[in-house]
Amino acid sequence: MGYVGLTRASGSTTLGNLVRGVNDTTAAVHAAAATLTWGVAAPATELYQQLLDQTAMYLHQMFLGQASPNERDLHERMISFFKANADQFWRRYVPARSPRFRAPAVRAS
Repeated sequence: MGYVGLTRASGSTTLGNLVRGVNDTTAAVHAAAATLTWGVAAPATELYQQLLDQTAMYLHQMFLGQASPNERDLHERMISFFKANADQFWRRYVPARSPRFRAPAVRAS
């Protein structure tokens, strides 16, 4: 599925301009207002590790602001560690092929 825009409400999120069957997939049918579970797809499992490294780096940056002097040193080292991992990944990463995702066309109102 592809979408452009979303609306968040208490306990739900509505996707705007939803298009089914993107990226050469088969469009599935479900009832209106059905609850869906979604995930993130990646063409290579290494991308998930890079995402984890980036997330860990940002979490340590958040904790750094409220850390005691002893904890600050640990958070600074962890930030450097996870940033180095992520940077190293992007230096050597070569996509297997160009992405097939085509964003749905947005119509002017």
